[in-house]
Amino acid sequence: LKTAVTGLSVTYDGAAMTEVTGSPITNTVQARAFYKTNSSAAAVTVSASWTESIKGAVGGAVSFTGVDQTTPVGTLVSTTGTSTSASVNATAGASDITIDGLAVNKAAFCGSDRNCPGVPTAGANQTERWNLLTIGAGTGGPGIRGFGSTEAGSNPTMSASWTNSNIFSYLAVPIKAAAAAARRAFIIS
Repeated sequence: LKTAVTGLSVTYDGAAMTEVTGSPITNTVQARAFYKTNSSAAAVTVSASWTESIKGAVGGAVSFTGVDQTTPVGTLVSTTGTSTSASVNATAGASDITIDGLAVNKAAFCGSDRNCPGVPTAGANQTERWNLLTIGAGTGGPGIRGFGSTEAGSNPTMSASWTNSNIFSYLAVPIKAAAAAARRAFIIS
């Protein structure tokens, strides 16, 4: 999300999702993580709404199976700043999958360059899940680049890099493994 948003609501097939506590929020951009337990394996709509004016939003949803329904997520780790890269160390078990979310400001100085602030690239062992750009009013308006990826296994260092230094908000949260179960996660950046 571009700008700090209050009144954010994320739903899974119309049912409220739970926000993972500890999401990094800056006055310019923010990445937020939500989840839903005991969810259907069918394709459904995940949607987000907010009560105030914003300049852009990007979201990605990823489905997971085999997730602990009592403690579905581990501890969220995050960082914010101004740079061309971000990384955090997640505490995850060998059977867990860690998901990350990145929001990078696309400032007005980028003009109509759709690749500014640069297309984020995932760390070495991560699988990219989404990489999207919104542009505000007009072709050269401000916007936001949103990115997400996953990595399986113990205690991964999650990272992303892009080409032009800009304000960012980055998070990672482990999805905790269990016996057969279904679960959905949604990161909005």
